[in-house]
Amino acid sequence: MASLKELFAIEGVATNNYSSLKNYYTGIVNQQSNDELVKIANFLSNLCDVKLQNYQTAISWYESVIQNPPAFADSLFAIIDLGNLYLKIENDSLKSAPIGALAEYKPQSEKQYSENRDYLISLLFKGEETILQAETDLSDNKSARLLQNIPNPCVGNTTLNYELMEDAIVVLNIYDYSGKLVKILDEGNKEAGKHSTTFFAGELNAGIYFCTIKCNGIISDSQKITIIN
Repeated sequence: MASLKELFAIEGVATNNYSSLKNYYTGIVNQQSNDELVKIANFLSNLCDVKLQNYQTAISWYESVIQNPPAFADSLFAIIDLGNLYLKIENDSLKSAPIGALAEYKPQSEKQYSENRDYLISLLFKGEETILQAETDLSDNKSARLLQNIPNPCVGNTTLNYELMEDAIVVLNIYDYSGKLVKILDEGNKEAGKHSTTFFAGELNAGIYFCTIKCNGIISDSQKITIIN
């Protein structure tokens, strides 16, 4: 992994052929079975696209990580890197600057980007425990599970996903980090299977929130949601 990073670092003072280097990284992605090598090669391949000014491709790659992150930290870093890319594009003074599907992650200024970056990095050091004062005990016999909301972190709206093991009356409750109930989503009677609903979070302050799912009045699962401005 260190060697892959070093190759990218020296390319600019070597042949400056980021197209060839991208092909090399892509070959590793296609041939390697080591997940960590594939992950770093994928990331560096995208940085080659940035160097080659394939900005639309690079934006789409970051957005795919935001929407389907291997881990929570990956989504945070993808948002940071995407914001930085938008600033670079702006500094390049492109007449037709590309914007991806998740335009809400485009910073309005360098100041806003810096503040969001520092906030996102601070989230890495917060505890993973859910602090719920009103509802603390989850059912041992889970009749439902909350899947990761997309995107997460989110700006404005996010899609809450859940799966029911049996037919049930479903209620989704949203709490802030102190345990205060801030939103109730009454889903009504749902059949067994996977479901999704849109959570309009634009009126909430940036921070960490928790969603619990109640099936027939019993809490079955909990999931963390991160909102940024």
